[in-house]
Amino acid sequence: MDAEHAREILLKYEGHYGDCRQELVFIGTKMDETEIRKVLNQCLLQDLEWIQGPDVWSTYTDPFQINE
Repeated sequence: MDAEHAREILLKYEGHYGDCRQELVFIGTKMDETEIRKVLNQCLLQDLEWIQGPDVWSTYTDPFQINE
């Protein structure tokens, strides 16, 4: 690993798990960034939902569940 690559990783390095993160990449033309961000932000948990934790989250309806 070269020094520039290592420096780039360390800039994003934080907390116990370091550089573990998720990124979404959209490739295309004539994409509306504002609309994409709006729709994605609507997918986030609200503060109260976040505080309730995974036991409550598991009771939510999965809009992507595929009936087998």
